[in-house]
Amino acid sequence: MTVDNPAIDPAQDTDPVRYLVQPEGSENPLTTYMLMLYRRKWLILGFAAAGLLAALLITLNATRLYRATASIEIQREAARVVDQKGVEPPSSVGSMEFYQTQYGLLRSRALAEQVVRKLRLSQNTTLLYGGKAPDQPSGAAAPTRKMLEERAIGAVQAGLVVSPVRGSGLVEVSFSSADPQLSAQVANAIADAFIESTLARRLDATSYARDFLGRQLEALRGRLEDSERRVVEYANREGLITIQTPGKSGESAGEQDLAAIDLAALNTALAEARADRIAAAARSTGQGAQSAALAKSLADPAIASLRQTRADLASQLAKLRVQFKSDYPQVQATERQIAEIDRQLASQQGLVTSSVGADYRAAVERESELQARVDALKGNVLNNRSRSIQYNILQREADTNREQYQALLQRFKEVGIAGGVGVNNISIVDRAMVPSGPYTPRPLVNLLVGLALGTALGAALALLLAQLDETVGTPHDLQSKVGLPLLGSVPLMSSDTNIIDELDDRRSTLVEAYNSVQTSLRFSTSHGVPRTLVITSARPAEGKTTTSVAIARNLALLGTRTLLVDGDMRNPSIHRSLGLPNSKGLSDALTGVENLGGLIHRMEGSSLAVMSSGPLPPNPAELLAGRRLDAVLQALEKDFDHIVIDGPPVLGLADSPLISSHVEATVFVIAANETRSKAARIAIRRLLDARGRVLGAVLTKFNAQQIGYDYGYSYEYGDRRRNA
Repeated sequence: MTVDNPAIDPAQDTDPVRYLVQPEGSENPLTTYMLMLYRRKWLILGFAAAGLLAALLITLNATRLYRATASIEIQREAARVVDQKGVEPPSSVGSMEFYQTQYGLLRSRALAEQVVRKLRLSQNTTLLYGGKAPDQPSGAAAPTRKMLEERAIGAVQAGLVVSPVRGSGLVEVSFSSADPQLSAQVANAIADAFIESTLARRLDATSYARDFLGRQLEALRGRLEDSERRVVEYANREGLITIQTPGKSGESAGEQDLAAIDLAALNTALAEARADRIAAAARSTGQGAQSAALAKSLADPAIASLRQTRADLASQLAKLRVQFKSDYPQVQATERQIAEIDRQLASQQGLVTSSVGADYRAAVERESELQARVDALKGNVLNNRSRSIQYNILQREADTNREQYQALLQRFKEVGIAGGVGVNNISIVDRAMVPSGPYTPRPLVNLLVGLALGTALGAALALLLAQLDETVGTPHDLQSKVGLPLLGSVPLMSSDTNIIDELDDRRSTLVEAYNSVQTSLRFSTSHGVPRTLVITSARPAEGKTTTSVAIARNLALLGTRTLLVDGDMRNPSIHRSLGLPNSKGLSDALTGVENLGGLIHRMEGSSLAVMSSGPLPPNPAELLAGRRLDAVLQALEKDFDHIVIDGPPVLGLADSPLISSHVEATVFVIAANETRSKAARIAIRRLLDARGRVLGAVLTKFNAQQIGYDYGYSYEYGDRRRNA
């Protein structure tokens, strides 16, 4: 494994702080979240199972509800049987406000109360208690009728669902209850009650209008009678007589004063008399008199008869004279008759001539008489006109009141007709049928919802825990949270595994993992594995001792002279792991023992040597702080190619930072899912402050398959070889 962090190259490293500045992994964010969920798959599966169980329990304990649906049509305008405008306020047919108002009326408490009272639902235990027996606490008073009615109203409103059909005037009115018969009855009752309430509102509106118009008519009638009474009283008191005059179409054109009517008639007669008098004057003088007498004689029937008789006699006389002589008796008799007729004509003509003068005198007398009467009526008319001013005022007031009364009476009749028609814009399209089966609970849907909710809750909790988790669990976490390159990952071993035996098996997954760590160490410096190396961690029990032993054994297997030193002089463990005595060791070397070879234990059949911690000193930090550690290391380097030191934990102790400052390199061990990133960063900071060279980190107790990483293929391959 090649470490791509330039900070670990001694030739380039000038600032130890660069150890903490590491680039984050280039993993896809979706992959990162999926890995977070996979690491906590058992938590998610647990919540999913809990969701399924909860959904199952809810489904088994839920009351079966039956839903019945009635369909109604709401028209924007009702059909007009009579075209009476203004009886009701116009509805807002151009917007959704009208329909929203209707939906609100369907859900109203008043409508639910009407249905409850109509069906007597306050006595229906299925509606009140959901099909279960009423749970009455001991000692509690029985609910009153009002309480039961309120509960029934609330149940009706709770079970009612109003669903408009998009793009139409249809509305589905559904009701749910534990009784299918009840659901259908309530749904139909709601539709019927809605129609009845709509009609009632219309009738109430017209009833109010009729009552209002009736009161106005009564008041206006009194005003009209009073105004007409004052007109009559004033006319009687002033002696004014008026007559209705007909108009062109037979209607009344108004009232006129009787004196004015007489004056108009006399004035017309006076004009005619004046014309007659002028014509008679023209006939009674000069040539005009002769012409008039001639014309009158021609028009006189007596003269015309006499002339006709004389003509007949003259004709008979002419015939007689042809046959007889003048002394013939019949001729003489005819002549006498003609002479008598001539005398009568002369007498009648005289009478006609004398009548022309008589006509003129009669015309003059008639004109004079009419003129006198007209002059007398003019005074009466002028007097009546001055007295008619107040009369006209009173008459106009009476006419105005009469017109208002007639208009209001007509409106009252229109309102009465419109209110009695009973048209409605609501109609039932389909009545609710008794449902054949319950619509809820739906087991499959409930289980799917419970599974989805449980899984979602578990996933949310897993992501939350992942965000709150400060432990280092993956190689990516190691680089992003701690800032160190990964030298290798060591698999998690079972608690009953013997580590030494596992390390002795060269085909075990543990050995393969530490071989990978050793390979990374070989490329960590220009000259290969550092000659002096300290293995440490932030806190105890993170696997640093196992790592120290494994690295030292692997180096020794390569044929190099390797010394494993137990640098933990507070809680040593290497001598117990390898079965060695701890009577002498590092503490003796640091206190001045010159014969270092007597402090070293040689392992049989291997180039590995071990120096235990030795007797525990009272203050190990004082021994490590002196110059003796450098001298010991220099002396040991003469006999060994590599020195691996198992250091104590960093936090709370000064031992590891002191050792790190005297060795060539430091390897930091982090236990997966145990070490907090903050603690690891603090420990690394202490090592850097002591001028230690941290090459990288080894991630121990790492379960690759459990968290979704594919680092376990090499270990599986090693298992197959061992079992082959």
